[in-house]
Amino acid sequence: GLVASTNLASLVLENSELDDEKLTIIGAGLERAPDLPLKKLYLRSNQVSDQGVSALCPFLQANTSLEKLDVSRNLLTCLGGVLIFS
Repeated sequence: GLVASTNLASLVLENSELDDEKLTIIGAGLERAPDLPLKKLYLRSNQVSDQGVSALCPFLQANTSLEKLDVSRNLLTCLGGVLIFS
């Protein structure tokens, strides 16, 4: 799984019918892999709200290699944007 991967550079989950619950599970998996050299995370066109982004924040704060995060075309409000950049 994600935790076992050591060279995952891009994760594309666009149009994957992701919702907050599924993103919470994915976020927990990513958080358990702090050394994952993930550079690009594409979550475009799903059903993710501020709650889902909030669950992803621990990974975003710990990860130092992420260069691109696409959460466009989701259900985010300004709060979700603030969470991402905090």
